[in-house]
Amino acid sequence: MKKLLLSLFILTVFVSISNAQLSISYNGTDYTNQEMHFDSIAPNHNFDYHFAVHNGSSSDINCVFHRYDIDKPSTYTHLFCFGVHCFAGTTFTCDEAITAESELDFHPSIILGSNNKSYTFKYTFWDELNPADSVWIYVSHNGVNSIHDINKTDNLSVYPNPSNNQAVFTYDLMGNDGSLVIRNIIGKEVKSVQLNSASGKQVINTSDLPSGTYICSVVVGGKNLKSMKLIVSH
Repeated sequence: MKKLLLSLFILTVFVSISNAQLSISYNGTDYTNQEMHFDSIAPNHNFDYHFAVHNGSSSDINCVFHRYDIDKPSTYTHLFCFGVHCFAGTTFTCDEAITAESELDFHPSIILGSNNKSYTFKYTFWDELNPADSVWIYVSHNGVNSIHDINKTDNLSVYPNPSNNQAVFTYDLMGNDGSLVIRNIIGKEVKSVQLNSASGKQVINTSDLPSGTYICSVVVGGKNLKSMKLIVSH
């Protein structure tokens, strides 16, 4: 009986391991179930991560995401994009399946306030149909600094912000074709403009947008190159 139970336990562990098809990488390096630490950034400045969530199985996966605040900043804005879809809140199901043996870009964007010293977030992903296939990554940051030493090249900026009737976006597509997408705080796309040059300025009419907070993203090749917050106030 003991041998049978032991065999069943080993089989269960083997099946769980063999079913683990999701993984997470950053700049081509695997960080599945690991911690990453980043240096300081300037207050009220965007810090963008671009992780790849891989599906190593032969079937498509509908991925569910959850953010855990391990060491939450006192003041911050946290935006999330998965593939070309953006979300608010701490948990969401991706609207776009990760196709077999491919990956999706996971792009959280964080703006810290001026008094934050450090933070740690845990991002967890799992297969909606197989919660046992779960992977995570810890991301920690030592807070704000007077020098912005992470992203020296900004791909997107906007003024005025808050905006009333129009907003002027300055962008850099890094030599690629792309578009500017604006979504409301629940992730619904409200405007999309094809950008006709690799870099420059784009004026967007905001008079028809209700007052509130929006997520603006530069999308290149189906991935969000840069995201930031826009406030519309009439």
